[in-house]
Amino acid sequence: MGNGIEMQRQKTSDCIVYSPKILRSLAEITKEFRVGHETVRAWIDAGAPVVVELDSDGRTRYSAETMRLQVWRECQAKDSEDSD
Repeated sequence: MGNGIEMQRQKTSDCIVYSPKILRSLAEITKEFRVGHETVRAWIDAGAPVVVELDSDGRTRYSAETMRLQVWRECQAKDSEDSD
């Protein structure tokens, strides 16, 4: 998994630039994180930063920013460890 981080060093300065990686479907989310649809739906139920919308045809659309979702997952894992 690339974690959605695309960094590049600018030639004119020593800055690091972060370009967000937007996942625009449930299929893209499952592919990026190597999990199944039910796992993503469980994350959504648990409060994951995934946008779920109905389009004009009544179809469900999903989108997420990769790094925000990864940070959420890391926090969930830490919270789980802390409660043990």
